[in-house]
Amino acid sequence: MIDPDNPGLRGNGRESLIEIIPAVLIALGLVLLAASIWRTQRLIGILPDKRPWLSLRNLMGFLAVGYGVYLYATIRNLPVNKDLIASEVFFLTALFMLLVVQFAYQTIHDIMHLDELKQIANTDELTGMYSRRAILELLDDEFQKARRFGFPLSVAMVDIDYFKDVNDTYSHLAGDVVLREVARVLQTRLRKFDVLGRFGGDEFLCVLPGTGVAGAISTGERVRARMNELQFEIIAPDELGVLEIGSTIEGETHCSTVSIGVATLHNGMQVPNDLVQEADAALYGSKEGGRNMVSSASPAGDRR
Repeated sequence: MIDPDNPGLRGNGRESLIEIIPAVLIALGLVLLAASIWRTQRLIGILPDKRPWLSLRNLMGFLAVGYGVYLYATIRNLPVNKDLIASEVFFLTALFMLLVVQFAYQTIHDIMHLDELKQIANTDELTGMYSRRAILELLDDEFQKARRFGFPLSVAMVDIDYFKDVNDTYSHLAGDVVLREVARVLQTRLRKFDVLGRFGGDEFLCVLPGTGVAGAISTGERVRARMNELQFEIIAPDELGVLEIGSTIEGETHCSTVSIGVATLHNGMQVPNDLVQEADAALYGSKEGGRNMVSSASPAGDRR
C-alpha cells in the first residue's frame, strides 16, 4: 500500500502504473482483434463471395502478429526497435481502416439497392400506387393499431364498372388509360393519411384510418361522383381504339363509373382479411344493385 506521506513511494507507484498501461492496452487490442478475426471467419463461411473478407481476415492476422510482438517486447523489455514495430502496426491499421471504409461503402450501396427493389416490389407499375402485397401489409398495421387503441377504421373496395368491355372494345391500352385515371381520381379524393393500393385487375383498396362508416360512405360518394364527371375521348377507334382523357363531348366518348363497397371495423373481426371480405361483400351488393353506387356492410355481414 502506498504511503501518502512518502512522495518517493507515490512516485514509484505512478511510474509502475505508467509502465503497465501500454501493455494492458496492447493486450486488450489483441483480444479485440482475435474476436474480430473469429467473427470475420464466420462471415466467410456464410457469404458466397469470400475474397474481400479473406483479405480483411488476413490483414487482421498481420495486425495481431504485430500487436503480439510489440506486447512481448514491452513486457520483456527486449532491446528491439519498437519504433519500427509501431510504424508497421500504424501502417496496417491505416490499411485496415481503408478496407473497412470500402466495405461500408459497398454495404450502403447494397442497402440502397435493396430499398430500391423493395420500392419496386411495393409499387404497382401501371398506376404508381401500392401493390396488393404492400396495401395488405399497411392494412394489417392500421388494423392492429385500431384494435389496440380503439380507433375507428374503414376500408373501401372500388371496382370499375364494365371494365372488361373497355378492353374488349378499345384494346388493353385503352384499359390502361382508364386504370391510371381512376387511380388519379382516387388519390385526389382521399385524405393525405389515407392509403390506396391496386388490389388486383380493376379493383382498388382504400384504407381509411380514423374513419367510421358514415365517413367511409361519404368518401365513396365523393369518388363515385367525380368518376361520373370524367369522360374519355376516343381517338382513332377503328385503328387502335385508344382512349384519351378529355372534357369535350364532341365525337365519341366513353364514361367509366365505379361501384364501391365499404366496411368498418367491429368487434366481430379478428384479422384484417375480415374487413376486406365485408367490403368485398358490400361491393357485390353495389354490383347487384345496378352499379355506380356505394354500399356498406353491417357488422353482421348484411348490406345496408
